[in-house]
This record gives sequence, C-alpha cells and structure tokens, in this order.
Amino acid sequence: MPNLEASTHLYGIWRRMRQRCYNPKYKDYPLYGGIGIKVFEEWNLFTFFKDWAKDNGYGDSYEDQVLVRLDLTKDFTPDNCMWVTEKESTKYFVSRKNRTERVSRFKGVYWNKRRQIWVVQVTIKKKLQYVGSFSEEVIAAKAYDEYVIDYFGCDAKLNFPVNPKIVESEVSSLSTRKLRDSENSWDTPDSPSSSSTRNKLNPLL
Repeated sequence: MPNLEASTHLYGIWRRMRQRCYNPKYKDYPLYGGIGIKVFEEWNLFTFFKDWAKDNGYGDSYEDQVLVRLDLTKDFTPDNCMWVTEKESTKYFVSRKNRTERVSRFKGVYWNKRRQIWVVQVTIKKKLQYVGSFSEEVIAAKAYDEYVIDYFGCDAKLNFPVNPKIVESEVSSLSTRKLRDSENSWDTPDSPSSSSTRNKLNPLL
C-alpha cells in the first residue's frame, strides 16, 4: 500500500532535513552532517515530526513555510526550530562570507571584533541606545526584541515575529509592572521626595 504522506510538502521537508544530516552523498551534507549537525531523535520518525510541526505553526499557508534553525551551530530540535515564510527565511541562512566575517542576520545585532562578542544597539529618536553584549547571536536578537517591545509596543519590528496578541499581552504586562513600581516608589518611606510631595498635596500633613 503506497505511503500517501510521502508526497506531501511536510514529508519533503522532513526527508531533506534527514538527508542533510545523515546522507554523505547529499549535496548539502558538508554544511550539516559534515559538521556534526543531527536531528532530534524522536523526529527520525515522521509521525512525531508531523505532530510537532502542526502544534508549532505549520498550518494552512504551508506551501510558503520553511523550517529554520535559530542557532545554526545547533541541531534540528524543537527548541531550536521554527516555521517562517520563504521571504523571512533568508535571514536565517548565512552566506559563506557572513560566516567568516561574523555579520549578524538580525536587526540591531552587531559583532564586536575587538571584544569578540555580539552587541545590541537600538536607534531611538536618531540616538543610538546600547542594550547589552551577548556571547550568542540568537540571545542577542531576542534581547533586541524585548527592548523594542518595551519601547515601541505593538509597533515594534521584531527579529522573531510573534502573534500580535502575545505582544499586546507583553506590553500590557510591562505597563502594569511599571505602574506598580511607580506606586511602590511613591509609598516608600525612605524616598526623600515622598513625604514632601504628600505635604504639598495635603497641607494638613
């Protein structure tokens, strides 16, 4: 009985992933299996890979979806893979030139050659803001996203696009925390300005 799933788009992605990692004769093997990249053990069975894919963004627009690794030095695993569109996928594939010159794929992330570290910077109102330094490029890119969500909210342009409702939730949470911090600082007895401010508002104090 023929395997009907073998002709599907998702099966083709799964097959090529395994070919890259385990078939020395495959054209892309030197960039994957040749440098030690492997496939998550459970994913060697298509059924488990299919279940993960459908639970993690592989859906109706499947023909335009590509499986990418966030960190190109790590294996094909659930925590290192995500689905993106063909257009978005270009930044996840690094050219040979970029691999030697350490040019980042992500917005706001730069390689500091002298310090040998990834630096995150954001331009706000024509001024460059330093966010931090990180040993891993992907972690730096996520730090950039957190910073711009905090500043720009739902209008932030992210390295890792997420559901707008998730961003709204994060922005709301940040606003709540800021309000709570503000209220706490107002009531702190050690604050040098708290008592004088209250006295001005209430002359009976």
